[in-house]
Amino acid sequence: MDFTAKYGPVPFTIVEVYNTPDNKQNEGVKGVFNKRADIPGGDLLVLPSVIVDVVPSSSGDYYEGFSIYSCKNVVGQASIREFVVATREEIPGEGVVEGMVKVAREVGVDVDLDDLKVVKEC
Repeated sequence: MDFTAKYGPVPFTIVEVYNTPDNKQNEGVKGVFNKRADIPGGDLLVLPSVIVDVVPSSSGDYYEGFSIYSCKNVVGQASIREFVVATREEIPGEGVVEGMVKVAREVGVDVDLDDLKVVKEC
């Protein structure tokens, strides 16, 4: 998945690669992945990730948005936590993001709507 964003004046793209985990614990579990960046050294940081929610379109032919939660405890370091809400629209419909945050909290993801930052595609 290409993650293209603009932080301040500088746009950039990171290709995120999602692979199914190679372990018996998650064998056959849908929506569980290992995420890494497709860059030199990208294999040094692999984040366990899960698709938390998918919001279908009104026709059901595609999705309006989805959310992914990634986390990893690193010995001797602060834990890495990331909650991503991706939508097809630059400005999602009313309640879309709020609804995905609500679902995430209901399934145990510690996320607060006020902590989210908007990152727009370039």
